[in-house]
Amino acid sequence: MITALTTFHKSGLELYGQRFIDSFAQRVDKKIKLLVYAENCEPNNPDPAQIEIISATELLKLNQFKAQWGNVPKANGKCPFPERRPRDHHKEFKWDAVRFANKVYAVFDAVERANTNW
Repeated sequence: MITALTTFHKSGLELYGQRFIDSFAQRVDKKIKLLVYAENCEPNNPDPAQIEIISATELLKLNQFKAQWGNVPKANGKCPFPERRPRDHHKEFKWDAVRFANKVYAVFDAVERANTNW
């Protein structure tokens, strides 16, 4: 048994998320489960036996993390020591822990939640 996961927010749902969920339900072996972590949106679930929709905004640990670090520049795209990183201090994604935290928290939650082997 295998569990896969994906995350997206409302605009991601509209751009690619719903199409992915529908395609997964149609084309992927029913033994493979999918956890969908949806942030501030409600995707349509074509196969509740195979796909579980989870509200990412209700993950308490993620909300605590965002509350603690949401207004801290070094966790939101601003390099804390640009003089020591002259070649990449301007690459804001490298310092944007708050933006990318959803993926990390989803993986950890999926490990605890899934009752499959992989």
